[in-house]
Amino acid sequence: MIPSPSGQIYPFKMQLYEDSPYGVIDYDKVQALKNVPYEKAKEVLGIDWRYNFVIRVSYINGTVLLDYPSNADYEYANTVTHFVRNVVIYKAGEIDSSTSEYIAPIVELGKIETIVYM
Repeated sequence: MIPSPSGQIYPFKMQLYEDSPYGVIDYDKVQALKNVPYEKAKEVLGIDWRYNFVIRVSYINGTVLLDYPSNADYEYANTVTHFVRNVVIYKAGEIDSSTSEYIAPIVELGKIETIVYM
């Protein structure tokens, strides 16, 4: 949402060009993934019961936003696939409930990694 000069709040949506090398991921949805049970996520992704997976989302500076599941141990596993994609991490603007001030949307470069292993 974006405030107008008159104080009205308007919805704001970011859109990249079709041929952009970046996917857009929503910060709040990334955070919500932490609350999804691992087996449910595995089922939704269609990953066979014999395999495990890790999803890591990090900012371009290396700060990790998500390591899911947080207790994954694949150091000695046979990696089946490892995908990395550049992304734009988008955090929607919001009104600070304590000050009623508008906090502008934040857009940062990052990457998403998916590792599927046995």
